[in-house]
Amino acid sequence: GDGRGGPSNEATFIDVKKAHLNARCDKPTYVKLPAEAQAAPGKVGRLLMWLYGCRGAASGWEAEYSGKLVEEGFRKGRASAAVFYMAERDLRLVVHGDDFTFLGYQEDLDWITEKMKGWYDIKVRGLMGDEAGDDKAVTILNRSLAWDGKDLIYKADVKHGRELRRIMEVKEEDKGLTMPCVKEGIDGVRMLPWKEERGLEEELDKKEGGLFRRAAAIVNYWGADRMDIQYAGKEVCREMSKPTVDGWIKLRRLARYTLVAPEAEVRFGSDGVNEAVVRVFTDSDWTGCKTTRKSTNGGLVCFGG
Repeated sequence: GDGRGGPSNEATFIDVKKAHLNARCDKPTYVKLPAEAQAAPGKVGRLLMWLYGCRGAASGWEAEYSGKLVEEGFRKGRASAAVFYMAERDLRLVVHGDDFTFLGYQEDLDWITEKMKGWYDIKVRGLMGDEAGDDKAVTILNRSLAWDGKDLIYKADVKHGRELRRIMEVKEEDKGLTMPCVKEGIDGVRMLPWKEERGLEEELDKKEGGLFRRAAAIVNYWGADRMDIQYAGKEVCREMSKPTVDGWIKLRRLARYTLVAPEAEVRFGSDGVNEAVVRVFTDSDWTGCKTTRKSTNGGLVCFGG
């Protein structure tokens, strides 16, 4: 809302179109000219602005938008260069590539939106908040964000689960599993795509290994949004360099788990939040792997109480 009696409670989601093309090229960089340029033989073009795919494009874009934000009064985060804060207007910002997420009061969100319209070609994906005309759900980076008036609900992209099941040949009618992994043994899960018996330590062939690595990479990426599969994903990724039948079994089990839990949500509550409190939990299974004698360490940081 527009009132200043409480914490800012609205968020604007902005996507900058063709972001890298706005960054000025700060060092001599040359490109082969397309045929339609009708350039003389041996002639090349020197870039004035960065193109997508150039090595300096991402850092150039970061410098471009950071400079404009700092000029307006934003301060860049100490721990992360993608986080900004403007004390005068109590505006907070997180940047991911060309996606900008602002948190603040509506009048200040309108102000920064107009500023960005003057700088770049943008698309406003939504304004989320409690007001009657505010959006209650927004999709950003293929993740779903929803506001129910009390909690902010974050859901991961479910397409990763579908692709994982496709690679592992897990059908929707197959029996799902309630645990993504087991610490000891294989728990009787031997539904493999091979008719012949194979040893657990047998290495996968080149084709099988390629499929394994592709599926494991999906799990590794997806795990950033799915805390429930992080441990199972870590166990799978330990075999990326030399995939085995045992690794395939672990990966297939994880794929069957996604039949039971195709999506998961994280809720960020707004009640009882104390910004002065940060709680940190850590633990270890102390040489939990009987093969390598390696430990798995875990941690959780809770901000606000």
